Amino acid sequence: MTGMSVTDYGAEIAKDESIKQKRLAAFNRLSAALTGQGRGAHFRVQDIWLASQAIQHGYKFLTLNKKDFADIQGLDLVVFIT
Repeated sequence: MTGMSVTDYGAEIAKDESIKQKRLAAFNRLSAALTGQGRGAHFRVQDIWLASQAIQHGYKFLTLNKKDFADIQGLDLVVFIT
């Protein structure tokens, strides 16, 4: 992810260094996986950050935008239908 750092998006707020490292690792894994699959990741920083937090904590992820998250492996996606 050229020119971007996950610390620009919230990892630095962790007071515990091990938690910070887990957050960074989850974000980097998702970003690398998407890039490796030929899917853009550089413009999806916020989506990847939110998804990585849900995966890291084992949470379901509720969204109105299935297409934005459907390609993220390991994400327990719940699509809200209006």
